[in-house]
Amino acid sequence: MTYDQTKARGIVEQSIRKEAAAKNRPADLINIALEKVVEAGLELPGFSTFDKRASKIRTEVNASICTGIHDRMSAAQRAGLMRLLEERDSDGTTLLNRLKKPAKGPTWSHFKNLTKRLKWLDELGDTDVWMNGVAARKVTDFAGEADAADA
Repeated sequence: MTYDQTKARGIVEQSIRKEAAAKNRPADLINIALEKVVEAGLELPGFSTFDKRASKIRTEVNASICTGIHDRMSAAQRAGLMRLLEERDSDGTTLLNRLKKPAKGPTWSHFKNLTKRLKWLDELGDTDVWMNGVAARKVTDFAGEADAADA
């Protein structure tokens, strides 16, 4: 083991930044950075170094991803998404809550309602274009965060 905290911190920064494009959990990012520092034969920095860098870099990377998604949308598409938070159904919930509702049982009328819902969702815009270049695991993590969020 060699003591070189500057080099170790650089490896931590570089490995977390590289992996944050595909991974979202801070524990995953920290574990990868730990492995890279050990592979380099360097003494480990304190845990707070890993934790702070993972949090900071993850935030920066996620903001960059969101900016990219935002930039791939037209103004009309962005306005349509904002309406999901502003407009309300007859029961007072936002349209975002309607979007998040799970499918009902397998009946013909429920299927017809799902096809209407899919048409409504498709009118929001081409999500394949919006998410171009975003790692599938990141999309899944973002979807989980959106599902947990309440408008």
